[in-house]
Amino acid sequence: MTPNESKSLEELNKFIEAFQLRDDNGNIIFPATIHFQLPARSITIKTDVYITPASYHYTGTIFISLDDDQPQLDEKNYPTMFHANHQDYLFLPSQGLSISGNDEANKNIGAYTIQIIPA
Repeated sequence: MTPNESKSLEELNKFIEAFQLRDDNGNIIFPATIHFQLPARSITIKTDVYITPASYHYTGTIFISLDDDQPQLDEKNYPTMFHANHQDYLFLPSQGLSISGNDEANKNIGAYTIQIIPA
């Protein structure tokens, strides 16, 4: 595990605990307001977020729900899945979780910052 991944997982765990996001069965699924900031555009939406904590197959993965209620959120233009070993997670107690990254393979996205605020 890299130092960046370790720090991101620590920040993710702080976020999960501070907002008490785990249900009685250990699932982490919650409604949230999500603000996407990209170089050429920004958007704020409300949708569900799914978190898979670190385990054998996952590295603190966050999934943003894509459904018919969010037609403007196209995964070709906005990032929708995040991994602690590829992005920087930062827990901000009064502002939720901030995720920073750079999608070098998709120039439509490029550098970005996402803020997740549980509803």
